[in-house]
Amino acid sequence: MKIAIFVPYLQGGGVGKMMSRVALHLREHGYDVDLVVGSLRKQEVFPDPNKARIIDLRAERFIPMFLRFFHYRVTQKPELIFTATSLPNMVAVLTTILGFFPRSSTIISEREVRGPVMGWNASLRSRIFRELSRFCYRRANKIIAVSHGVRDMLISRAGLRGDQIRVVYNPVVDDSIVTKSTEPVNEPWLADKSVPVVLAVGRLSREKGFDTLIEAMCILNTRRECRLVILGEGKLREELAALVSAKGMDALVRFLGFRENPYAYMSKANVFVLPSVHEGFGNVLVEALACGAPVVSTDCPSGPSEILEEGKYGPLVPVGDANAMAAAIEKQLTTPKPAELLRQRAQKFSAEAAFEAYRKLAQAGLQT
Repeated sequence: MKIAIFVPYLQGGGVGKMMSRVALHLREHGYDVDLVVGSLRKQEVFPDPNKARIIDLRAERFIPMFLRFFHYRVTQKPELIFTATSLPNMVAVLTTILGFFPRSSTIISEREVRGPVMGWNASLRSRIFRELSRFCYRRANKIIAVSHGVRDMLISRAGLRGDQIRVVYNPVVDDSIVTKSTEPVNEPWLADKSVPVVLAVGRLSREKGFDTLIEAMCILNTRRECRLVILGEGKLREELAALVSAKGMDALVRFLGFRENPYAYMSKANVFVLPSVHEGFGNVLVEALACGAPVVSTDCPSGPSEILEEGKYGPLVPVGDANAMAAAIEKQLTTPKPAELLRQRAQKFSAEAAFEAYRKLAQAGLQT
């Protein structure tokens, strides 16, 4: 039985990492799996080619991606397709319709609360993609939502049927996180226990809310000395560095760029913060819990409140509220949640639970 897992790229720790893990797992359980990638130009996560066949479409735009994926389906004949993110979702459904493939052969997944199907942007291009994506989503066999918040948005904003949507959390936690979290890091701030360290991990882009975190750290440092380490790269690095300088925080903030093993940093930080404006799920928040790190998060749509069970496992603060974020960080520094409690919560989002859900979907799809 041949399955294709179709993603736009393998960049960073989000969709590429999660879906490549699904591909490898299904292959290990006897499925013939192709990992089909829109473009390998954007890649940091690269599965072992001996364990997964990788098909590079060399297409980042809609029409070339559609034509090349259609050719792939006709020539390679996968029986079932899992897709992730809006562009592969639309391409897969349209090739199903125009190629007269069985509707049951295509299972798409939505991982954002601000994707085209939600219709947030009013521009002409966005309206066109909104209508096209809704046309396609309604014709998919099944839709995977990575959180209940995304599912609710698909129903309320995109007008999709609830019985069409299945919530499957990302395959985040496995034994490798615990193992990697014990590895040493070459970062003097994390070795120096005299000054607490706040950690954040993510792409340096507007929706990740690092500007609010920097503001919050500036406020917090008027009450107690505290350092900030940020892991990740992105187009806002210079702008955020300029903000740090403008606040007089250069001696208290470090941008360390992308790290292959962020878990070693998570396990050694005093507090982990997710300051996002919006998330589909929030993988790094679960990873921090798995490392036993006390966490603070914005109550953004849509994953953090589910992950932290409405604040039971870590404070939730309003998006963009630097004062509330500073207070929540200070609370976690003073009375942190027990590490074992946080690790237990992280198991709710185990890789094995997600893999089992994908195996069941694969079996159901191939039997239809």
